[in-house]
Amino acid sequence: MKYIKSTDFYVHLLVLWWVLWIMISYFELSVYPSPSLAVLTQYAMFLFFFIFGYLSIRIFGWGSHARVMESSSIFKSNSFRIKFVMHIVSFSCLFVLIFSLKVSGGLSTNFNEYFFLLRSYELDSYLTGNKYLDLVTKIIVYPVTFSMIVLIFSVGTKRFKTVFFVSLLNLILFAYLWQVNYPIISLFWVTIFSFILHFKHGFIFQGKIFLLLLFIISLLVFSSVNRFGGDLLGAIKHYFISYHVTGFSFYDYQYNNPDSILHVHTYGRSSLGFIDQLADLLARMIGLDYKAASFENIDFNAYPVDVGAVDGRKVNAFGTFLFSLYRDFNLIGIAVGGYLYGAFATYTLLLSNKSWLSRALFIVLASSWMIGMMVSPLEQGFFWFAILFVGLLKVINRGFRFGSSYSPINKFVILKNEQT
Repeated sequence: MKYIKSTDFYVHLLVLWWVLWIMISYFELSVYPSPSLAVLTQYAMFLFFFIFGYLSIRIFGWGSHARVMESSSIFKSNSFRIKFVMHIVSFSCLFVLIFSLKVSGGLSTNFNEYFFLLRSYELDSYLTGNKYLDLVTKIIVYPVTFSMIVLIFSVGTKRFKTVFFVSLLNLILFAYLWQVNYPIISLFWVTIFSFILHFKHGFIFQGKIFLLLLFIISLLVFSSVNRFGGDLLGAIKHYFISYHVTGFSFYDYQYNNPDSILHVHTYGRSSLGFIDQLADLLARMIGLDYKAASFENIDFNAYPVDVGAVDGRKVNAFGTFLFSLYRDFNLIGIAVGGYLYGAFATYTLLLSNKSWLSRALFIVLASSWMIGMMVSPLEQGFFWFAILFVGLLKVINRGFRFGSSYSPINKFVILKNEQT
């Protein structure tokens, strides 16, 4: 029990999860070839520097002795503006998703027909018939939905029930619209880490989080089995095992391919993800020829390649953390990226019992880390958007507190009036 509540438990969980799947990639459970020694060394270096970042924070004690307690009372009492904005935004996302499903054919065809429609979807075409609508659902709607769920988990208030359930619906609709699993998988890990943090710090609604966790697991199993024609064991091997090990073989293929875009360095733009994507969107609006590095990576990795699978299966879209970091700064990017991720994850964890902001940031970092061998979270819209989103709410929260009778400014004014 004491170990589960310790910082070491979280770091061990994060590192061992990656070690587990790297080891499985060398077993016959996978139909894909094992990564080469050079690539294995890169993954080992990535984990080593992650641990080094963790130890740096632990040894120097940064964050562990912080006394500032950031109250989340703004979300419980004087929260009308925030609550109003969150309701408007969540229902706006719902409208966009329903409209996108309607124009894409998702509401007029059955599940199997729509699934095969997406599988025949051309990479240079637009699912909804409008490139801006496609882009908005990917870099605005889903990131907003993800951020809403993380925020509500972090604050632990019951005042946002409607926003929470609408956000859950939005996440499911987005997954159905694009026929992707990563939103549900991300939700699974967000729920896992929220449950553990609430258990660690004694926050509320642990039982409800557990019920939600069961619902997500059931949803994942049902979706996987349905796609695999009712074969449970086949679905587990294909969607659970293969999804976690394919990225290692895919990265190995790209690393050993001299013509891969991986070797054309982007000097930080790949890892900027959403921030660079915003620049891409603005450039398109004013007619400039600019493309975000993360979009380049996603488009390049979308084309199926033969990595040498036993069954001859071609794979695509399995970029990992290393794809972004290596493309940015080669091996230096892997080392620095691993160190910073380990350091920030540990720092936010140590402050998670004192600050809802740190709690939210740790949930984003930890849940993203657990899917980092499938896709590169750094390149996905939700990652940087969620960090900027909770940071903006921190500023709004502070502004409301300074405007209250408990703010330092008003306390000073009251004191001066009393003296006169």
